[in-house]
Amino acid sequence: MKKLTIILAASGLAFASCKKKCDENDLADKISDINSAAATFATDDSDSNCQALRNAYEDYLDGIEDCDGVTQATIDSYNASINALPCN
Repeated sequence: MKKLTIILAASGLAFASCKKKCDENDLADKISDINSAAATFATDDSDSNCQALRNAYEDYLDGIEDCDGVTQATIDSYNASINALPCN
């Protein structure tokens, strides 16, 4: 069930509504990376796949943190997803 929750959270990612110019293509790539890492982790929950998913989430967070319109609640939500991962 935990894996399903992670995949659903990853597939539910959407572009942050940015007033400041953010690279939407880059964000799309980062979302794709999260979805790919989540799918891999769902089929093989090894620590290395968990770490890859954590890194993908962190990469996405780095991409949206400077966008205007991204709330602290949004950042906290992604951090909660990252912290919920069972990586060592």
